Amino acid sequence: SQRLGLVLKAMMKPTVPKPTSKYIASKREESKTASMGGGGGSKAKEDMREQAPFWMSQSTLAYSVPNKYNEISLPTGIILGNNGASDSQEYNGVSFTEELKDVNAMNGGEKTVGAPGAYKAMGSFWNNDQNSADAIPNDPLKGLMGRYFLVEVTDPNGYTIPNPDTMGAATLFAPADSFILAFSGTQGSARILYEAFEDFDWTPTAFWPSGIEGVGPKYETYHSMLKAHEKLFHGVQEIVDTNGNPTNNYMTGVTEALESAGFAFRPPAPGPHAKPGSPIIGGDKMITIVGHSLGGAQAQLAAVAIATKFLAKVRVITFDSILAFTPESAARIAGEVGGEGLIVGPDGALAINAEPTVQFPVDACKITAQRWVEDDSVASAAPLLFPAGFACGPLAFLCPLNWPCCPLTPACPCNPLANCKDKYKLVGCWPFNRNLGKGYLSRALVISGYQAGVTGGPPSTSVGPFGCYNRKQAPYENMSFKLDISDERTYKTKAVRRLSCFGNFFCESATAAGNHSERFILWMLYKGAFQNEDAPTSGSVLTPNQKVSKYVPKVYEPTTTTAPASAY
Repeated sequence: SQRLGLVLKAMMKPTVPKPTSKYIASKREESKTASMGGGGGSKAKEDMREQAPFWMSQSTLAYSVPNKYNEISLPTGIILGNNGASDSQEYNGVSFTEELKDVNAMNGGEKTVGAPGAYKAMGSFWNNDQNSADAIPNDPLKGLMGRYFLVEVTDPNGYTIPNPDTMGAATLFAPADSFILAFSGTQGSARILYEAFEDFDWTPTAFWPSGIEGVGPKYETYHSMLKAHEKLFHGVQEIVDTNGNPTNNYMTGVTEALESAGFAFRPPAPGPHAKPGSPIIGGDKMITIVGHSLGGAQAQLAAVAIATKFLAKVRVITFDSILAFTPESAARIAGEVGGEGLIVGPDGALAINAEPTVQFPVDACKITAQRWVEDDSVASAAPLLFPAGFACGPLAFLCPLNWPCCPLTPACPCNPLANCKDKYKLVGCWPFNRNLGKGYLSRALVISGYQAGVTGGPPSTSVGPFGCYNRKQAPYENMSFKLDISDERTYKTKAVRRLSCFGNFFCESATAAGNHSERFILWMLYKGAFQNEDAPTSGSVLTPNQKVSKYVPKVYEPTTTTAPASAY
């Protein structure tokens, strides 16, 4: 429909100034050397970089899934701010609110006629028996375990958006008849520390992807993370009173939503290393699973579960995700130490260091992965921030638990959740923390170039010692954004590597929330997908020589109240 075409274009292009295809193509070519270093082909990296803002938008949209069952309307989709979270997403004078509404419309929300997608289910889950958002009135988001939504791509052409670099061509984000499953992270104040300390502990716990103990492979995840996964997948059954009225906040679980969408449970044979059963006639389901932060960990658990349980072809895309598996289990999933080898490259071949890709796996029961990390964020070490040295900060060396290879020391007094045996198994000896990176499933797509301001902007291109935010305003160079692909799946961000450093505590705690926030990452990814140019000197509402982000859906006019002069 005509409206759909306008929606798709609005997602990617601003009103002013109008960029030219020639300029964008030349700018991308210039930026390849500086921004696209690392292994793999430049075309594959360009594809991932171009598509990343769209998938991060899907992850961000999941934060606004309604709180209550009677607030969910699949034709309406998601209303930003309807669940008590912020109704706007803005960073450094750039608003993503309209873009998120456009993604909702693409997914079949806002009752959009001719939308390429359709919401199949969504839900929000709390850590109480009634699944009530009102259980903690002073902080209703505190007990939140997670949110999700499921979308089916119904358009025969899939999710496509015109590509400004190639005349008549379009970028395919998701093929027809595939599905999109998005998970939110934790919400509210002080989320980084909250995720690491209150939201879950780091006790290794058995995880059966088949959903049946003793059937199929068994891995280890973390205790409370698994608890959230099980509630999200099982859902909350409706309880009614004598008059037939609901007495709890019932929600459809992910498993029921997938089965209603045609995913068929194909249980593997019993045994920890058993292979899955035969695919059903009619083809294998394809699903893209996305998530940010804690939602990224839930996306990883879901990817392994759905690939194993439903023999689906899975593509998982996470943004600054926390750890989902223990080092031993991650190695098995990645194909090391004689494991199942679910993670594959774009050619379908099993590879320990499989190339990240926009493609789906060739075979069923396999997973292709994109693991986006912000290099100055420590969040990808959670839930092991405290064992890695973050708990005791600049005095970490005083903690007996952190002494190098001393298995007889008791748990550290400043970390009541600590377990000495698990500490060395999951993290390794302080200050080296060599096992920490072994918990990742795939190689990292490392974005860097800016340090988020402690109050939400503006960012800086300069970082002081130990990751401290440099408050001196820096210029906004076009080439400040960088993207590298790690050579090994065990890549740890610079901020994570600083965790065990003496004196890191105050700097990391001051900047962690900013660099990890979905708004900052959205801003970074848009800047990386479409590089900036100077505004024209005349005939524009923008200040001459002001930096202008390409394809951000809405750019505020610079005033003293809406954005600093060098906002872009």
